[in-house]
Amino acid sequence: MFSIIETNDFELWIEKCLAQHGMNVAEVSNISRDDFAVVDKIETEQTLVYFKAGNSLEARITAELADNFPDLVPRVLGCDFSKDWLLTESGGQRLSEEADLSLWLVAARKLGEFHRQSTKEQILSIGCPEFPFEALLQEFRSFLGQRGWLDYWDIDRKLKLALQFALPRLEVAHQNILSLGIPETCCHGDSQPMNALSGKCGITWFDWREAAIAHPLTDIGWMLSWLLPKRPELVIRPTRSILAQLYRAYCVGYGMEHSSGLEANIDDAILVAMLHRVIAYHEKYYSWSGTKPYYVTYYLKRIVKITNRACIQPQTSANSRTDG
Repeated sequence: MFSIIETNDFELWIEKCLAQHGMNVAEVSNISRDDFAVVDKIETEQTLVYFKAGNSLEARITAELADNFPDLVPRVLGCDFSKDWLLTESGGQRLSEEADLSLWLVAARKLGEFHRQSTKEQILSIGCPEFPFEALLQEFRSFLGQRGWLDYWDIDRKLKLALQFALPRLEVAHQNILSLGIPETCCHGDSQPMNALSGKCGITWFDWREAAIAHPLTDIGWMLSWLLPKRPELVIRPTRSILAQLYRAYCVGYGMEHSSGLEANIDDAILVAMLHRVIAYHEKYYSWSGTKPYYVTYYLKRIVKITNRACIQPQTSANSRTDG
């Protein structure tokens, strides 16, 4: 468990950090507390502040990004790498709660800009994992062939057969994205709209605990895939047109807006993003000592469902596409 749960020294640490910025604690309330992290909301006279204690590299990653991309993350007020404590100023309202599509487009474009400007070295030295995209499909095949892994994640014969049936479509998606020749770089890892904020400083991205070296299209693909299930809590209603606009905004940020047949890659990006998360979550949580999260099982079921949706159309070859 976390030192924040076992001791009260975090309170003094927070007060010290805030004092350095001319702030005082007015009220503290807990937002969430589980096996992964503890998040507290702190009210000061000047602004809202959030404290997070985890068991990952999030504090160190966020501090590194704040140094190199200060407009990308909320303002960092303090961090303790040894305890994974992070204190940040509120970045505003979650993007998922915003009805203004233009804000969503800015978030997608900003993600693309970050991928274009970032490098592997910026987080490799921190110890973040690396997921070579070329090996993704082979790793998934190996996963399906391991009875012990399938049993661990409660994957029954019916789901396994459905995944094997979906494999040819996943192979096409993987090859199409691979053929674009886009290099792997620093990725957010969980770039869904609940992890982006809209506030006085514009759009920022937070919750970098899943950051890794990966294919950048898995980030935008993940953002789009998060919008596919029906989510009554969303004030914006995602349509195929909105998915295309978000993907296009990302590509503008990355500098790929003039690539041939670019929008045909939307479905491929969604599929490889889901596949990437399955492998990443399996590697992270297969030996997890806390409460077992069923992310792997859930997203495998999502892959089966998504490959059968009308909006996911197979593409025979990236080279056969024409400008859309």
